[in-house]
Amino acid sequence: MDATLFYYFGNFQKHCQKNIKQNNQKDKIKLIEKKEIFMVKNEVINAIAERIEGAKKGDIALILDTYAEVITDTLKTDATESVPVGKLGKFKVKDVPERTGKIMLGDRKGEEYITPAHQEITFKMNKSAKQL
Repeated sequence: MDATLFYYFGNFQKHCQKNIKQNNQKDKIKLIEKKEIFMVKNEVINAIAERIEGAKKGDIALILDTYAEVITDTLKTDATESVPVGKLGKFKVKDVPERTGKIMLGDRKGEEYITPAHQEITFKMNKSAKQL
């Protein structure tokens, strides 16, 4: 995972900025509405800094990055272990079986491909956290 969660949030923000420059006014409104649904890393850091007196934003960012590294390192060393995240839920490793598929478009249409079996990090939310 290597902090991919934060990577995707950053890319989403860049994607929104590129599309705002390229698209007309209606698309701008749609992208702004979509952006409000997600918190980017800086917004998470600011929210934490507001709640903790005297905390520096740089320190909070370092803690979040280190926490993501600890989770991934722990799961890489022992795939049977799960890492809890407070009252929210836990990270686990999931085995994904081998799959085959068929290319539907382009020059290689009709060719079959194989996605090999692999492991993925997943997050399972607690029942109590699902109810807002």
